[in-house]
Amino acid sequence: MNHSNQTQEVLTRKEAASLIRVCLTSLDRMRLPVIRIGRRVFYRRATLEAWLSTNEQPKKIHTGKNV
Repeated sequence: MNHSNQTQEVLTRKEAASLIRVCLTSLDRMRLPVIRIGRRVFYRRATLEAWLSTNEQPKKIHTGKNV
């Protein structure tokens, strides 16, 4: 794997939050696996995409009938 592909796979907190459409506080509370370099925190894109897939739910279809 070349260096440019590696850096594209790692996201900052802000980029990660943007990718999954949550605020930074929510991202921090989710306790997803991170990469720490000093005080900086990074997320792997593949980890976030896997989390999204795992949490995907089928859309419920409203039939208009009360059950």
